[in-house]
Amino acid sequence: MAEEAGAATGPTVAEGIWYFSPTGTGRAVAEGLQKRFPNVVLHDLTTPAARSAAPEPAEGDLCTLIVPVYANGAPELVLDWLERVPAGTKRWVFIATYGSVNRGQALEECARAVRGKGTVVGAAALPGPHWYGSIRGIPRAPTSW
Repeated sequence: MAEEAGAATGPTVAEGIWYFSPTGTGRAVAEGLQKRFPNVVLHDLTTPAARSAAPEPAEGDLCTLIVPVYANGAPELVLDWLERVPAGTKRWVFIATYGSVNRGQALEECARAVRGKGTVVGAAALPGPHWYGSIRGIPRAPTSW
């Protein structure tokens, strides 16, 4: 937890990163952030068991949540998890990973889900590989694009 709400605590201001990452893209982003901020703790929300084991963000925490974009939005499982987080003074950063097509409304949906549960202090949309590109037999774009 931050020493004072809103106070930077040096190079490791992030207290926790929660991620939902069935394809591994969000997990890769989380692990990359952990390399930059070594004291950050990663919390996996991908499987039902992981979601039930993940701690809830604490009061005053800076909470980073990484979600994929599915059909132009955040996965319902993630929105349900956000809605169960108690109200409070958390600071939220949302990162949406998307398959280089459209970032959709995932960031906005996450922000709406935490109304009254803290303040959104940052958001980013990061393009990544499109999941369908990893399936055999699906035509791929030329690498010269």
